[in-house]
Amino acid sequence: MRKQMKKAAAVLVSAAFVLAMMPARIGFAADDGATTFTFSETGITVEAGNYLDYKIDGTDLTITGDGDYVVKGECSDGSITVKKNLEDVTLTLSDLTLSSQNTAPLVVGKYAYAEIIIDGEVTLSDSINNSEDYLEEKLGMTEEAIDASGAEDAVIKLKDASRVAISGSGTLNVNAYAKNGIKSGSALDDNGESVAPGNADYHDAYLFINDITLNIDATGVYDPNDGDTHGDGINGECNVWLNSGIYNIAAGDDAVHSDYFLNIGATGGDEYPAVSITKCTEGLEGALVNILGGEIEIYADEDAINAANSDLSDYQFRIMVTGGVIYAVANGDGDAFDSNGSIIISDGIIVAFGGPMGNAFDTGTDGNNSIDSTFAITGGTVLGLGSSQMAVTPVSGSQGYAIWTGTGSGFGPGGNGGGFTPPDGGNGGSFTPPDGGNGGGFTPPDGGNGGGFTPPDGGNGGSFTPSDGGNGGRPTPPDGGNGGFPGGNSGSAAGTVTNLTLRVNETTYASGDQISISAGNMVDVMDGDKSLLGVVSANDASYVIFSAPGLEVTADPENPEDPETPVDPENPDDPERPSSGRIERFYNPNSGEHFYTRDRSEGESLKRAGWNAEGECFGFAEAGTPIYRVYNPNVGDHFFTADKAEAENCIKAGWKDEGIAWYDDAATSTAFRLYNPNSGRHFFTENEAEAKGLVALGWKDEGMAW
Repeated sequence: MRKQMKKAAAVLVSAAFVLAMMPARIGFAADDGATTFTFSETGITVEAGNYLDYKIDGTDLTITGDGDYVVKGECSDGSITVKKNLEDVTLTLSDLTLSSQNTAPLVVGKYAYAEIIIDGEVTLSDSINNSEDYLEEKLGMTEEAIDASGAEDAVIKLKDASRVAISGSGTLNVNAYAKNGIKSGSALDDNGESVAPGNADYHDAYLFINDITLNIDATGVYDPNDGDTHGDGINGECNVWLNSGIYNIAAGDDAVHSDYFLNIGATGGDEYPAVSITKCTEGLEGALVNILGGEIEIYADEDAINAANSDLSDYQFRIMVTGGVIYAVANGDGDAFDSNGSIIISDGIIVAFGGPMGNAFDTGTDGNNSIDSTFAITGGTVLGLGSSQMAVTPVSGSQGYAIWTGTGSGFGPGGNGGGFTPPDGGNGGSFTPPDGGNGGGFTPPDGGNGGGFTPPDGGNGGSFTPSDGGNGGRPTPPDGGNGGFPGGNSGSAAGTVTNLTLRVNETTYASGDQISISAGNMVDVMDGDKSLLGVVSANDASYVIFSAPGLEVTADPENPEDPETPVDPENPDDPERPSSGRIERFYNPNSGEHFYTRDRSEGESLKRAGWNAEGECFGFAEAGTPIYRVYNPNVGDHFFTADKAEAENCIKAGWKDEGIAWYDDAATSTAFRLYNPNSGRHFFTENEAEAKGLVALGWKDEGMAW
């Protein structure tokens, strides 16, 4: 069992936004031959087992060899260290209370694989002397003296390239007085230099947490520079997974932070985490934040959920929600959901409160126009309240939604509505020119009667700040119809959601009515006399967005039978199928996966989610050899095969049957099949030169796919 994590982690390519790479449960009981250590105030006693690779220095314990170890007892100044490069360590902490006055109570060294099992009640604490900043700024220690002191800036320190799973049936209490509660390191290359994760030749760092109850208090951390508290509850520089368990976190800075990948929940798992964040600056933060399920409640001084990393450029930041129940509250000018790239919601129940000067949902490029900034709601029930100053609305293809604002309200299904970037529907404006009809834009020139960045604005144009006259637009979507927010005719270009009103306390608002919501107001989205979703507002708000499956929208007059899918003029009988008769290929730049589809809608969804379209790759037919498609819920990969028996074997092994992807046109299409032994992925191409090039790079030639 101990090899499970090592084997799984060795084949991972860090990161796909839909992945939770480990099973829902990790961990196992220590075997009968475990060596047991018991801490006291004066020393450590040993009950010898089969594993004798350890050192004891007073109340400091160092594990120097692989094996099973159990630690018990109570000590106000002691520590446990797992040495670097170990590959097979199981460390059971059983009813242990351990504090350290100068270093971290628990350290796992570089490149080490360790499973930490929590049994009973375990409490780990450090002191301010574990803070490098404190030692330097307040005590004036030199860098050499600080290194010698053993300060680690965390209660649990998992060093670079370590791969650690924390699991069990017990409760782990972490009290941080130096900086972080739990700190996980960065990926390293063979020379020990920090690198971006995801390369099969590098050594990524992983932190998986499963099943336990984890209580973290990092609010007592003292920053010697300004006296404020700046401790993170959990801080990872590579990959952090909260797969299952119960989490209660209060932090002076971020509650849970990962420089790259933060996953909440595990794909295919039977259990999901319950996360309660009662205090933080930002709640969940990562370059890619993937929420697959669970119950999540966040109260943040700034953003509740944030996709960002100022050290990364041209990175496709994303918040992905594919399930769960989320209640997120931001304060001040913070946003409930804030992404420097995209926000994509496909399932779950979400209630999001932006701060009084913030937004429920905010996407943006942070000045880098090469970053995708899609906001898409393709499933789930979503209610967001916030300020309308920077509010965004879903892109074309999202499910139906309704919006109310402080100076007007609008409805739309996504459909042909306006977006953050052109093309923009109807007469709407966009963030950048050209701007259609009567719309206003961020910068001139603006079409028709458009306005400019600041008033006065010509004709019916709008401006960057209210008030905006007549049909004016704003520099943020929705831009369809005759303008954006605020403004009389605001809304989407592609029709309206019917029969929805907004009730604030006992007052009901229809489209076009001005709204103003105060903290403590009862807010209900109504369909006639039926409340679809009601909440007590956590903050003052002037903007409400609601989206749910099945909302009825009026038809697109140019395509009344399908308002969300414009008819393909070359193929009107099947608007979703490319008229070229070719399969399209897509590439995920974060995970390295390629995907193949004949479905236009599926392809458009992938592009909105950050996949790169690589064009048409091979043909298909209406009949012929079926190409089967299966999906691995544990690692998030798809596999395609013409061999029915091979597909059935995958399904028996736990892959999900996704039916027939297409039929092969044997007369016009052939495909080579290659296998990457490092990532475990397959690749298909009809380009023989491309196939040979990959073989030269180390891919395995598996012959013809079909």
